[in-house]
Amino acid sequence: MVELTGVNSQKPEAVSSPPLPSLRGRGGKKPRIVLSTELPDVAEGYNHEWLGPFIPNPPALVLCSGESSAGKTVLGYNIASGFAAGGNVLGYEIDVPTCVVYVDLETPPELSKSMARQVGVHTNLGFMSDFEDKLNSNFGYNAFLAICRDFNPGILIIDPLSMAYPVEDENNNSEADRQMQRMKQLAVNLNCVVFAMWNMGTAHVKDTFKARGATARIDRTDIALNYTRLANGNRRLQVVKSRYSNPGASVELRDAGGLKFEVVKYRDGNEAVNESTQIQEAIDVIMAIPNDGEILRRECIESVGSERLADKAIKSLRDQKLLENIRPGAYRLHVKSEGR
Repeated sequence: MVELTGVNSQKPEAVSSPPLPSLRGRGGKKPRIVLSTELPDVAEGYNHEWLGPFIPNPPALVLCSGESSAGKTVLGYNIASGFAAGGNVLGYEIDVPTCVVYVDLETPPELSKSMARQVGVHTNLGFMSDFEDKLNSNFGYNAFLAICRDFNPGILIIDPLSMAYPVEDENNNSEADRQMQRMKQLAVNLNCVVFAMWNMGTAHVKDTFKARGATARIDRTDIALNYTRLANGNRRLQVVKSRYSNPGASVELRDAGGLKFEVVKYRDGNEAVNESTQIQEAIDVIMAIPNDGEILRRECIESVGSERLADKAIKSLRDQKLLENIRPGAYRLHVKSEGR
């Protein structure tokens, strides 16, 4: 039985939803062809962005992959509370409050209550903490869909996806494809944004495929985000895949106490920056990394936010004999002292 905690005192009008397609290919709407000349006009003033480049307008599927202990749940609580209240969320203004459902399957109940109160509780923010029938069964999916429809969320945060929709093999692309198809069905049927939490892995070096397991998860999502802890203790939320705009946009966050964040800086993925300028900025970042005699390549990548730029900066520093390779992936910084 699925239960939703939290009361929605001012529930918006229900959104009519298309029939749920069967995962076995039976039922649902019949396909039809629409001529390009007959495509409907885009609504005047339409903008796909809801929370900047990080969360689009519904329906959409967002996958947020985070490093272990980076604080994905704290990030999720901040997003949920901000959208529910309306106001500033990660530096962006949300003009109209929206209903939010947070599925928290990991946090102990008393800790969840404490975190919610610190971040901010609202009548249109509801929590689910457990359900026996998971989303990988038809019964579990339909029961979950029914109770969510009653609450009518604009955003549905699932933390973590691996517990809400378990799979036997995370590296199996077919299983990952079915998992993400079902999440997209939720988004379409509820006309909401499904924001699914996932963990990072170590198999891929490319930022786009840092998510643990099969690459199909990234292929099927509308926006893929990476959430990492930097060497200086700050966090970075970065767009690594987007159907709407060029990836690369990021926001760097610093702890502000009380489980809140303050924005340190933004990076627009669409801004045209000369590569030599980017490399010099990467060099400056690497030179500023605190070290006890050695600097690791992974620290450089985390601090710079780009493997490509970090490697080019490392090469430049080595060419200038400011960085010495002492073993694979580890370097020693040499700072030239000025003569009197």
